[in-house]
Amino acid sequence: MKRKKAEICLAVGDLMRLAEAATDTSLDQRIYVVVAETVQTPMGLDLEGGGERLFRPPESVTVRQPHGRVAAQVAHVVSLVRLGMAQHTMMGSGLTKLPSSTDLYEYLTRVWLRLSVPITTVVLSARDSYELHHVYRLLEQVPRARVQAFYDENAEAYGPGKIMTAIATEPVVPSATAGILDYLPLWTPREK
Repeated sequence: MKRKKAEICLAVGDLMRLAEAATDTSLDQRIYVVVAETVQTPMGLDLEGGGERLFRPPESVTVRQPHGRVAAQVAHVVSLVRLGMAQHTMMGSGLTKLPSSTDLYEYLTRVWLRLSVPITTVVLSARDSYELHHVYRLLEQVPRARVQAFYDENAEAYGPGKIMTAIATEPVVPSATAGILDYLPLWTPREK
C-alpha cells in the first residue's frame, strides 16, 4: 500500500538528529545584540525614489536609554531570538504528523535541551535609532542569518507608538557579520 507524503511520520530518532543539526552551536556561533544608546521618537520614513530613508521630523525628541532599560531591551530581543530558534527547529524538523504522546514528549524534551545550551552573546552599542536601523538593514542581507528586532511600546518613556530599541542575530559565526558589526563598540554603561 502506497502512503502519501503528508501521511509519513518521521521516526523520533530522525526528529532528534534534525533538531540537533538545526540548533548546532559547535561552530563557535554567537548571538550578536545591538542596542541603541539613544532613541529618536517619532521617526519619519520617506519612501520616495524607490528606497527608504529615515528622517527626523520637527517634533522628534532624543531619549537617552537608562542602563536598566538597556538591560531589559537586551533581554527582550534575546528572548525573541530563542523563540525564533525554537520555531525554526520545529518547522525544520520535517514533522508532518504528530507522533505518539511519549515520542512527542521525548522529542520536545530533546529540543528544549538543545535550545537551552549556553551561546556566547555579544552586546554592541549603536549611537542612535538611525545607526540601529542601518545595521538592521545590513544584517537582513546576510545569507542564512536571521535577525530579530524588538520594538518597545512605552508611552511614558518614548511617547505614543512603538520604537525599535534593540536587534539581535540568531546564532551566527563571527565571519558572517564581518564588515557590519566590527566597528560597533561593546555596550558599556556610561557616566551621565
